[in-house]
Amino acid sequence: QRMKRMIITSGYNVYPEQIEEAIESNPLVLTSNDLNSGVKEMEILYSIDGNTYSSLGKHTINKASGSENEKVSSIIDCNNINAQYFKFKYLSSYGEKQYGLSEIRFINGSGIVSEPNIEYTGLFSNYDGFTGADGIFACNLDGIQTIGHKNKLMFNFSDTYVGQVDEVTKQRQNYIFRNHTFATYENNKIDFYTDESTIINAIKDENRSNKDAYYWLGDSCVINNKYYVFAHYIAKEGALGFSQKGEDLVCFDIKDNSVILNSKVIIKDESTNRLSFFKKDGSLDIIFGSAIFENTVNAGVNNPDGYIYNFGYMDDRNSSLSRSLVVCRVKEEQFTDFSKYEYLSNEGWVNDILKVKPIIEHVSCEMSFVQINNENSEYFGKYLLTYQKDTIGGNICMAIFDNLSFLNSS
Repeated sequence: QRMKRMIITSGYNVYPEQIEEAIESNPLVLTSNDLNSGVKEMEILYSIDGNTYSSLGKHTINKASGSENEKVSSIIDCNNINAQYFKFKYLSSYGEKQYGLSEIRFINGSGIVSEPNIEYTGLFSNYDGFTGADGIFACNLDGIQTIGHKNKLMFNFSDTYVGQVDEVTKQRQNYIFRNHTFATYENNKIDFYTDESTIINAIKDENRSNKDAYYWLGDSCVINNKYYVFAHYIAKEGALGFSQKGEDLVCFDIKDNSVILNSKVIIKDESTNRLSFFKKDGSLDIIFGSAIFENTVNAGVNNPDGYIYNFGYMDDRNSSLSRSLVVCRVKEEQFTDFSKYEYLSNEGWVNDILKVKPIIEHVSCEMSFVQINNENSEYFGKYLLTYQKDTIGGNICMAIFDNLSFLNSS
């Protein structure tokens, strides 16, 4: 989180009147010279991931007086840095070989603070069955997708480990690997669906690649009691052994607030290039399905316009841009008609995917876009985009939009 300043007190937290009593009770731990053991000079380093550290500079810490009335030795300005971990490299002390700090306090800077969700972490911590996955998306099965709305959640995952994990060594054993799986969450209970029967099989499409293929899954949504998942067509080719060559949409029936997984129907986009586009020379990829925002009455949002907004990303290797956010839209009632999709361009909303314009850079393949509808929030009525910086970077980023006016040609 953001750090505004650091408040440091040097030396051990012992006052002169306490020294005699402390020596008598435990002479091996404390001597009268311990007040001179406080840190004098040190370098402060900070990190987001605990691996790569940056320096906040070298600082001299004022010597503590030992007075009970002294509140602080030094205050260090942290310049609102974004940090999760700190290291202190001691360079010198006030007269002794030992180094001590009585107290360090951190004052938060401006910005948004995130905290781990312990409940969800526990639900996904398994030693048998589902033991980990990436490409995680979820939506409410009643179609209402506002923040805080509680209904049965449907999760979909991409690459998934299924098997056992040793409780002591934490090593996987006797496992299999699925390209995608599902789960439901309701009433603080999660059920995983990892059986082979739940797999959406990709039929080899020679127009896309002459190699076998499988599906990774993108974001999902519920429209008219149907559960839809965007499916990335991944051919077994390329330097890494996989390469996306297309995208389709998969539809499932919902009955009694449950997805019927064996009802899947694949709506293919192999010839229309509406959900994705790949230039033959490899210089341009445009891929949608990374985040679905239902700006509709049925989704429960404020000020709906009836459109489903589909956020994705563009890799333009002939430009200086990094992976950039792009968006298309379609009316809710035309969701499965790819010919009706419109793309945000410098000319407004157009029917040509190649005219789609980048909005912001450094986004990821997985993201989310939601309306903040908590009336107690200072961000009420605004829109929140969440993504991982540069796809596999160490930073989770958020962008807050006052309204949807950024979805225009300016």
